[in-house]
This record gives sequence, C-alpha cells and structure tokens, in this order.
Amino acid sequence: THTHMHTQSHAATAAAAEEPRHSYFHIPKWIDNSNVFVLEDAVVDLRKKTMTTFTRNVTLTTYMCVEERTTYRPSEEDPSCTVVTTEARVVSNLFIAPMVERFGAERFKYNNKKATEGLLHVLNLLAGKAEPQPAT
Repeated sequence: THTHMHTQSHAATAAAAEEPRHSYFHIPKWIDNSNVFVLEDAVVDLRKKTMTTFTRNVTLTTYMCVEERTTYRPSEEDPSCTVVTTEARVVSNLFIAPMVERFGAERFKYNNKKATEGLLHVLNLLAGKAEPQPAT
C-alpha cells in the first residue's frame, strides 16, 4: 500500500493534510468486487480549536459517490468535552439511483456507528476507563 501525506500550514494557526487511503468494504457482488480507495483531507484550526476531515471515494464513482465531513470542536457547555458532527452525502447517477443511494446511506450509518464506538473505546483506554479487548 502506498501512502502519501501532504501537509500545509495556514498562517501558523491551522494545518491541512491530504492522505489517500485503501479501504476494505463489503461491496455487493451486483456492483463490483473491487477495492475502494478514498481520499481524506484534514484541516486543523488552532485558533478555533477545531479539526475537520473531508473524505470521499475516488474509485467506484460510476456507481456511487460518498462525501463525508466530520468536525471535532470543544463543547460550548464544557470545553473539556469534544463535540463531533458528521455529515454525509451519497449520490448515484445510475438508473437505480434511489436504491443505490439508500444502500450507501445505510452502510454509512452502520460504519459510522462502528467507527464512533471504536473511537470512544480508544479514548476510554487512553483515559484509563476501559480494558484492552482481544483482537477478533
């Protein structure tokens, strides 16, 4: 796997990075049995104390385009807590677009739930509030 990361500074208060990633997703056989490559951009704003990631697929776009934006920022009520907001857009230009878009949105929700649970587990591990789980 080839990974390239590009980092760029913005007025010494923000940084941006772009990294292609190779992802493994179960893709229905009626679509394709290919690997999926995504491009992820991240922008960190030190002044606002935010990080925003933008992710989009760069393969299988003939079938479906998925764009995700996730923003991490301090809570206004409790700055020691982080608020995470995730938005996604799923678009297909196929003649069966509604079905493909519905499938993509459901897979996104499912995968996002798993990713959130994993992130929370790692954060709890770092805070000493959880025990490591054996790999399955």
